[in-house]
Amino acid sequence: MANKGSEYSIPGYVQRYLKDNGYTVAITPMLNYINRWYRWLRADGDFYEHNKIDAKGHRYRYKRRSVQPARRVCREWASLLLNEDVVITTENESINEWLEGYLDSINFLSQGQDLITRSFALGTGAWALWVSLDPVAGNKVFVRRYDARMVLPLSYDDDGVSECAFVTRAAYGGKLVDQLQMHVKVGDTYFIKTKMWKDEIPFTPEGIITDFNSLSPYPTFSIVSPAIDNTCVDVSPYGESVFHAAIDTLQAVDICFDAIYNEVDMSKMRIFIGDMLIDKQPDGEGGTTVIPFGKDDVIFRKLTSSKEDLIETFAPNLRTEAQLNAYHAAWQTLGDLTGFGIDYFSVNTGRRGLRTATEVSADNSALMRNIHKHENILEDAIASILRAVISCGQSWLDCPAGDPGIININFDDSIITDVQSEKAQSLLEVGRTLNAWEYRVEYYGETEEEAKANVPGIVQAPESYGR
Repeated sequence: MANKGSEYSIPGYVQRYLKDNGYTVAITPMLNYINRWYRWLRADGDFYEHNKIDAKGHRYRYKRRSVQPARRVCREWASLLLNEDVVITTENESINEWLEGYLDSINFLSQGQDLITRSFALGTGAWALWVSLDPVAGNKVFVRRYDARMVLPLSYDDDGVSECAFVTRAAYGGKLVDQLQMHVKVGDTYFIKTKMWKDEIPFTPEGIITDFNSLSPYPTFSIVSPAIDNTCVDVSPYGESVFHAAIDTLQAVDICFDAIYNEVDMSKMRIFIGDMLIDKQPDGEGGTTVIPFGKDDVIFRKLTSSKEDLIETFAPNLRTEAQLNAYHAAWQTLGDLTGFGIDYFSVNTGRRGLRTATEVSADNSALMRNIHKHENILEDAIASILRAVISCGQSWLDCPAGDPGIININFDDSIITDVQSEKAQSLLEVGRTLNAWEYRVEYYGETEEEAKANVPGIVQAPESYGR
């Protein structure tokens, strides 16, 4: 079976097809790690739900409560790295205008956050182009997202992946089908080769171009991974999960959370009442029996009682303070091991109010270093897929012709840096060591040409100007 439960895996017959065509299936040595990371992302598996046996030998299913710490870690990285304030520009003004409209139309930044969440959880993800040619409805170029379970690098070395395949499941004619798309270079351009299976039998739906020349000299895909060295498998094109080294700490977080919940639940006031206050009902055999309380009730029957103590209450003391300290320590350790710094995830309620960006910056030097490492990797991945978008846009859409030049990705680092202080300091340097147009490029996301046009009475600065 291709699927186990709700987890997707690449069918064996697809892998055999690639092997028969001379490709190595690189995912095989990484598969156990990827599946394990996926279960932690979902807070699923034996740690969270397993069988137990009570003192009387009764078997029951135990489910541990979770705050889904793995998902929280990955979503936090996604929100820090790619949010709506990220500015993407090219050096070509006309292409830049087209690209801005295109990215808005496909909701690139928002959907990109989902890709980063999965990529940081499973170690690898990818963007890949999907081209639809329709003379009636018009041509379309999509940017699709894939997580590590669907990504099969075909050609790779230390410099990265140069050819890649993607396997997904889709519905066609009311039945599930498996679809393989290979992005390979033939001559000077990249081809997208499509193969489909229904009930494990290859077939070609009507209207599908099985060997499509994208006309792009640039890779029509890009790989996304966290800036972490893969210590799981040597010489692998796959990355490592951002929480791989912190799995024991993920467990600690949820053990503490589950303990706090159980402590509060078990510490509810209990009321014990004597038989005289308990209603009875016929037992069907001529006698009577006590009406049972509900399983969530806090009222219990006293086995022995007198008229003086028909009602007795018991309220155990809570130990939540000590448990909250343990919970806080677990989150601190998790933040440290996943690159955020020890104080990023804080459940300490002693502090009130929001911190300024200066305080965040001072307290999270580890976060600042790591976020810039991840940004460097992500910047290359975004620029790579957008270069392919522009190339295919010029061939199949209405993207203006010409060389886009450098594709700039200006990340929004206001969370970890005091942008206002930096802007104020840079403003003091304008006319001394900094050009006015350079200031606009840095803080307004304008190209050099736009910035110079927007600075009234601009005078070219001496060559000694600059950073």
